[in-house]
Amino acid sequence: MALYPPGTLIFVNYGERPQCIHSRLVLSHVHEDDYIVLTPDGDLYSETMSPQNPDFTGFFPSLPGGGIPAGVRAANVYSFAPMTAAEYAGHMEAGRQAADAERLVLGVAAAASPVAVSEVWVLAEFIEGKKIGDVMVPPAGCPTLDKWGLMKLTDSNGLERPCLIHQLPESDIPSFCEERIRLARISEASAGSDLSAADDVRTLEVRYGLNGERLRSFRESVNELQEVEFSDYPLEPRTALSYVKAIASIAESATAQHHMWINSSRIPEGDRSVYEDEVLA
Repeated sequence: MALYPPGTLIFVNYGERPQCIHSRLVLSHVHEDDYIVLTPDGDLYSETMSPQNPDFTGFFPSLPGGGIPAGVRAANVYSFAPMTAAEYAGHMEAGRQAADAERLVLGVAAAASPVAVSEVWVLAEFIEGKKIGDVMVPPAGCPTLDKWGLMKLTDSNGLERPCLIHQLPESDIPSFCEERIRLARISEASAGSDLSAADDVRTLEVRYGLNGERLRSFRESVNELQEVEFSDYPLEPRTALSYVKAIASIAESATAQHHMWINSSRIPEGDRSVYEDEVLA
């Protein structure tokens, strides 16, 4: 039975001077104490993950949440750089395949073990050059509380700052990202010129038909329109929304209403107002 499930972070000391504590990410169990592990340099191989391994002068499984255990100085740890969810999933799949190959060579079957829920740390806020939901491997000693933590990251402009991270099951990353975006859209500030985040008031969301073509009816669009207040808006009273709602109540589109108006009003064919209304429609 595997003692360390996939996703477990283990710190090992090979007795180097000056001291360097190496991080190992468990990808898959091979047999007994042997595991496929990933190094911060991207190397993947089988290693005996046990205090009885003669190569180790120190063996330190991480605390719950990937925290640094007692006896390890954070300054001496060689830790992982941030990785995306896709990169993390790719490493896990490569680890499973490598474990299958190792068991085939050893002539052993995979040990039956309970299915462990793999939990990962992900970026929980936006930082330029990275995405919410990117998988993080927190460095040793970063502060954590109830599966939330702070981790120093460098953005695309070269600026480093503490960023919010969150630990959750790998399968929950999509729903977590959706919830963080929802909260960003409805967020409000207590001061400043921009007090809230919102969609571009000039546009509507693009929608598609079953064949992939853009498809949105006039009435459907009108139903989603809303009047947004601007303190410096130059024209009053505001009539555009009321006008298009009136059109939608009697016709399928502005063009259809244009033709209805011509027929019912019996305006001469060459009248200038016919062309003006057609342009507006």
